[in-house]
Amino acid sequence: MTTARVVSRNAAVLMVGQGVSLAMRVVYLAVLARYVGPDGVGSISTATSLVAILSLVIVFGLDTLLVRDVAADRARAQAYVSQVIALRLGLTLLFVPLLLVTIALSSYTRETRAIIGIYALAYVLDTFYSIARSVFHAHQRMGYGAAVEVGRDLVNVLVSLIAVSLGWPLIVIVAISAAASLLKLVAGMALLSWRFVRPTLRVDVRASLRLLRSAMPFGAVLALGVIGTQLNTVLLSWWASSETVGLFSAAATPMGILLIVPGVVMESVFPAFSGYGGRRTAGLARSYQVSYKALLASGFAMGVGVMVVAPQVVLIVYGAEFGGAVPALRIMAVQLLTMVGYVNGAFLHATNQQALFARIRVGLVALNAVLCLALIPRWGHVGAATATVVPGVLDLFLYTALCHRYLELEFPWGLLLKTAAGATAMAAVALLALRVGVPLAAVILLVAPLTYGAVLVALRVLGRADVEFLRSIAPLVGWRRRILGRMGAHGR
Repeated sequence: MTTARVVSRNAAVLMVGQGVSLAMRVVYLAVLARYVGPDGVGSISTATSLVAILSLVIVFGLDTLLVRDVAADRARAQAYVSQVIALRLGLTLLFVPLLLVTIALSSYTRETRAIIGIYALAYVLDTFYSIARSVFHAHQRMGYGAAVEVGRDLVNVLVSLIAVSLGWPLIVIVAISAAASLLKLVAGMALLSWRFVRPTLRVDVRASLRLLRSAMPFGAVLALGVIGTQLNTVLLSWWASSETVGLFSAAATPMGILLIVPGVVMESVFPAFSGYGGRRTAGLARSYQVSYKALLASGFAMGVGVMVVAPQVVLIVYGAEFGGAVPALRIMAVQLLTMVGYVNGAFLHATNQQALFARIRVGLVALNAVLCLALIPRWGHVGAATATVVPGVLDLFLYTALCHRYLELEFPWGLLLKTAAGATAMAAVALLALRVGVPLAAVILLVAPLTYGAVLVALRVLGRADVEFLRSIAPLVGWRRRILGRMGAHGR
């Protein structure tokens, strides 16, 4: 239960921080989309996707390695930080010419090329900040990173909104993001020096090579994940106009925001999983099962919910000009149904199975590329959305089977079917409520969650052991205790 409380605390801290950032980003996104239109959003999306892929040269999986190894032995922090800083400086020297050649050979407009360059600077700054963030997470002190990132988003959003109100050009608004990333780097390194270790630049060639070799599987997994996520936008930008890319981005961006939830869970459970040192113990199995069930239930609720309210979401956030994004958004909502894969990924990395994880990802990314080549020329942004979600469905089943086999557990067919039944019932009730005139906010906040929760309890998706586990990680919330107690009574 100590592990449960730590994971719960860290998840809560990250969720609060991400929730605040999420609210600011939604406001920022709504204002910016109306200011620059689909064409401007398409330019930004093209730039961020291209830079995200190229910056993999700098990241190289070192952050994940740092979290895993320092979480297991905190005495390694000083040496790891020094070597990762040195490695990141060297890898940046490889990234810069690669970026310049890519920009020179591209057929993008002058403004898009400039935006690519500015976002590249922001990404480089973020990779150095992530060293501090990795140490925070390795020590399971997620609050430091959450505070820094909320502060960065606050500065970025407020100054950007001022720039929009003054009618400044898009290039200036993009530059504000790079400046905010610089402030985040300074704050992160200051906290790292104050509370953990003092960053130093000490080059040890042999140690650096060992770290690169150890990080290589993590880097491969990260590269496959980023390429699988961003490749669709880059390929779409080759065949379609910036406006079409903007419609695809309008569908992809809400998914990226909502996928913060499984990202928070993954960052919270990864150090906890790593703490077992890869040993197949009852504690590891219990932590995995509860995390899996919680994220599966959340993902089905969010995914089906987005499918139901997609037209309203696009209209409220982007405006009528982005109406063509609705079909793509409904398709991409399938990603949320499969977000339990984040727990599977954290588990496989923590149990030193990242090489196997990477080999499967190669096949899934290749499938995504093939689908993009086949579907984008014919169906544009809808084809790109379809190519995105098919590998994710396969991901769910493949990695779930691997994790359960490692723990000697049966494949959770019953859990999947019951959760799907609950989400289907929720969708039916939500659609009916919208048709009879129930306000959207009431449907999202009351009707849908109450329906979903009632069905999950009736189907005993939440058993007595799960209720006791949830009660143990929220001992100070009286109203939650009473609700969970009643749920447990029904579960008996």
